[in-house]
Amino acid sequence: MVNMFIDSNIWLDLYHYSNNDLIEFSKLQDSIEVDYCLFVTDQVVNEVLRNRDAKVADAYKQFKDIKIKTPNICKGYEEYKTFELTLKTVYTLHRDLCKKLDEDIYNEKLHADIIINALFVKARRIHYTQEIMEAAKTRYSLGNPPGKNNSNGDAVNWESLLAAIPNGEDVFFISEDKDFISALNGQNICSYLNKEWTSRKGSKIFFYTSLSAFFNEHLKAISLKTEEEKNRQIALLFNVGNFRNAHSIIARLSTYSYFSDEQTNVICQAAASTNQIWGIISDDDINEFYRGILKGREEIVRDDETLQWLYNKIFPEKRIKIDDDESSF
Repeated sequence: MVNMFIDSNIWLDLYHYSNNDLIEFSKLQDSIEVDYCLFVTDQVVNEVLRNRDAKVADAYKQFKDIKIKTPNICKGYEEYKTFELTLKTVYTLHRDLCKKLDEDIYNEKLHADIIINALFVKARRIHYTQEIMEAAKTRYSLGNPPGKNNSNGDAVNWESLLAAIPNGEDVFFISEDKDFISALNGQNICSYLNKEWTSRKGSKIFFYTSLSAFFNEHLKAISLKTEEEKNRQIALLFNVGNFRNAHSIIARLSTYSYFSDEQTNVICQAAASTNQIWGIISDDDINEFYRGILKGREEIVRDDETLQWLYNKIFPEKRIKIDDDESSF
């Protein structure tokens, strides 16, 4: 496995406007402990926790205050009526989305919350130690990077990685913090830190200013291996043989955090056409799995006449009226 560190600013971007995408983080989750060893420090966890509310509040205010006004000069054009009708639909969707956000923000159930928490659980945690704190304090007092005025948090992260990552092992380091970035080239780590890592660890540090930049180089290799195994497990759903095997395959699929729309549709088709899955669709583990992969994408099932039966089993509280006798399915 390859070592990886993601700085606090990248995690916090998931609560705001940024190029760091939630779906990309979901794909990364499936590779942690398989292809990558993600290191997370106590400092990063605490920074994310204490800054989460402020980030969410700022992003939500900007989104909630969206207003589009049409001046009189727009009137009289044939496109104007269509524009006004579309805008009315947009405002209705905006209102409904804000209602959901109000609840999930308060309960810390945003998709960003779920993904961050899941990755933190999978990561290898580096806890504060007296040695790390003393080394960070010394680094800061000497003026050696990384560090900001009145804060040695970056130094704590750096000393944590120096202490935890084995000598001779490379690390992918992802941060947009200027304390780590070279003044000569905005895409490289500063030369002092690069030389220090090389001399002390006997390995290389590969620096990226965004997760997107990292994925542009590595996502294809990450996804290929993961997707092949994921698709193999999905295909097994159509020939499970018995209830026990069905539970086992669903358990393996439950370890994945992301499924494409196509994969989700195939998984649902398997439930609708395989007695060994349909027969246990109400079991807690099976029901939880299907509810999880369909949350926010219910239309995949809801818009297919055959799969509406499945929708009613998975989401009885949102039941769709079906003309035919449901017991005949």
